[in-house]
Amino acid sequence: MLDNQPWKPADHPTISWETNGTPYSEKSRDIYYSKSNGIDESNYYFLNSNNLHNRLKTHTGDRFYIGELGFGSGLNFLITWLMWSNAPDPKPKLSYCAAELNPMSLKDLKKANKQWPQLSHLYSELIEKYPAAIKGQHRILLNEGNVNLDLWWCPANEMFDDLSSYDLPFFDAWYLDGFAPRLNPSMWSPKLLTSVAKCSKLSATFGTFTSSSDVRRALELAGFEVIKQRGFAKKRNCLKGRLLTPSTSHSKITPWDISSNTNEKSIKHAVVIGAGLSGAHVAAALERRGIEVDVVDSNKIATGGSGNNQAILYARLSHKHSLLTDFSLQALIFSSSIYSEMLSDQAFRRGEDGDLCGAFVGSEDTEMLAYLKEVLRDHPEIAEVLDHKEASRRLGIEVVKNGYWLSASGWMHPPSICKNILERPGIKSTLDCGKVTVSREGGVWVVKGEKKFECETNLLVLAAGDACKNFLDLNWLPLRTNIGQTTQLSSNNDLSHLKAVFCHDGYIAPARFGEHCIGSTYHLRKKRAILRKEDHLANIEKLRSSIGKSKNLKILETDFNGWVGRRCTSPDYLPIVGPVPILSKFHTVYSALAKNAKLNVPEKAPTHPGLYISSGHGSRGLTYSAISAEILASIISGEPPPVSRRLIRAISPARFLIREIIKRRS
Repeated sequence: MLDNQPWKPADHPTISWETNGTPYSEKSRDIYYSKSNGIDESNYYFLNSNNLHNRLKTHTGDRFYIGELGFGSGLNFLITWLMWSNAPDPKPKLSYCAAELNPMSLKDLKKANKQWPQLSHLYSELIEKYPAAIKGQHRILLNEGNVNLDLWWCPANEMFDDLSSYDLPFFDAWYLDGFAPRLNPSMWSPKLLTSVAKCSKLSATFGTFTSSSDVRRALELAGFEVIKQRGFAKKRNCLKGRLLTPSTSHSKITPWDISSNTNEKSIKHAVVIGAGLSGAHVAAALERRGIEVDVVDSNKIATGGSGNNQAILYARLSHKHSLLTDFSLQALIFSSSIYSEMLSDQAFRRGEDGDLCGAFVGSEDTEMLAYLKEVLRDHPEIAEVLDHKEASRRLGIEVVKNGYWLSASGWMHPPSICKNILERPGIKSTLDCGKVTVSREGGVWVVKGEKKFECETNLLVLAAGDACKNFLDLNWLPLRTNIGQTTQLSSNNDLSHLKAVFCHDGYIAPARFGEHCIGSTYHLRKKRAILRKEDHLANIEKLRSSIGKSKNLKILETDFNGWVGRRCTSPDYLPIVGPVPILSKFHTVYSALAKNAKLNVPEKAPTHPGLYISSGHGSRGLTYSAISAEILASIISGEPPPVSRRLIRAISPARFLIREIIKRRS
């Protein structure tokens, strides 16, 4: 995807259904699985050809990584998940990564999997978390994070160009399961299979249904040993094999976003500074990977920018791709899944701790709305363009603007999220410890609280908002402080009917304990976070101008109540997430880019060992912090990241240093 290109969803395939319920792709003129027994067929070609039953018992790594060309109906994934579930402990966690240009609609996915009752318990969880057809990458956490499913809604070559650019061997096994090579040659090209090899560990295996001589030659050229074996049922032959010759080619992308430190995958303890949304989500993502986490904060839980009464989960759409739009949408989908799972927990109370009730986003951009209405016609799961009358019906209150409806959105109470996460086993919190200091002593990080807490660690994550730049001379980070204020508004006969979030120039959430949270103001120049009457009036006026019957708002303008906090943002409004560069060494390594910005400098970034940051989420902390934490934990653990390299570079702390170097060109 490129900036300023027209934005549109991924196209669902046109499927016809044969008499026995087998899905048939009209575009590729091929079936998705065997008419007779799809499960036996998949077991034969993929699980057995890769010897997965035995390899899971002997695998020494923390995770076993499987890649698939074509996700289709998800049958291959589901039987792999079932096999993994039935494998005896101890066993590695499972990561599964698949590329699919035309993802099935949820309706077709349900229909395609109805005939497999033995998979129903797994299929229902997949259906619940199946992502919308938003082009890009989607990580789904299953089985309490023990199973990761990465779905790339894009051409397969885009996924492998991206993953191979890291020059890292991620995968242990491959399912080469595109439609038949003669009908879908792009899924079997020599270039694509070379990228597959480049992403593979030595001795990584593959299985496929085809016995095409062109595919065999392409695999052999890529470095695989290829074995021809008898096919399933009446099929004569098929192929399997393993990687014998690792790739020696290297990416032409200067890896300023990748840390030169390579020994952090085995670390089993971390300290996270910051007990707000950012720090809590980082702690959760690390804990899911078996890392014990100490969270330390100079104050209480969620006392900074995460202290808002009702934070909004949403994204602003655009008719064109941009880094901000693409990151926001993928963050929304991932975060919505995380919060949906929280709300299903008995510890969370819907309507008190949050509610994914949907959101209506008002807009006066008629050209954008007209475009979105056309491209979203078959994708209401992403968004629906509504006129103000239909929006008023769904919201329960009268609004005056047209806009779009986001069904994955809603509101949450950030302190409840933080409390829920920080009380989990494997996470220990030390709060109210006064000023926190960090030093590097004897090859480890030493973290001390002024009042209490002292700890040594090899892995340290800064998640303390704008205070991050106070550690280790990191004042070069362009973190900006934004003073934001919300207003608590008592509900009344009109507002009490509000059923979902309404975003306008500000926002209003459905009532929580009889009050609506409305907001918010933004001040970059003000230094003190104090409640101001003029900000309350500004919040109220924005609401008045956006809803009908505004005269019925019964507001006691002498008795304001609300929240004010410091929000930390960046100059480009994207978060700052990733390994922290060593300033002086970084400039030395990449100084040649000042003369030629297109030069390929092969050295990875010099970074502080075991030091990472997640900050700059601004007013989107509820939306951004969960995906940022998952990205960070994936980088630390050496996993394929849950977003594209383009987005990884867009949020990297090093982006500011690279921009500064390039600007020096004469």
